Amino acid sequence: WLFSRFPLNQGAIDNLLLVAASKGNADLVKKICASALNKPSISGVAKALVAAAEQQKFLTVQTICAMTGDNKPSQNAISDAVDASATWE
Repeated sequence: WLFSRFPLNQGAIDNLLLVAASKGNADLVKKICASALNKPSISGVAKALVAAAEQQKFLTVQTICAMTGDNKPSQNAISDAVDASATWE
C-alpha cells in the first residue's frame, strides 16, 4: 500500500499513528509501527499509546506495548497511558 512505498514526513507518520490508535485500529497501528520506511518516532508512539488508553482501546494499547523495536514505548509512556485510562477492565 501507499504508506509502505513512499516516504512521509515524521509529523504525518506520527499523526497517522495517533488517529489509528485513538480510533482503535490495532491492525493499522501494527502496520505503521512495523514500517521500515515510515517508522513513527518514540514521542509519536507515546502519544498514540496515551490516546488509545484515553479512548479505552485496550487491544490497541496492548499492540503498542508489545512493540520490540527501537521506538517501543518507554516505561514513562506506559505509566502515562495507565494514568490516562479511567478504568481498566
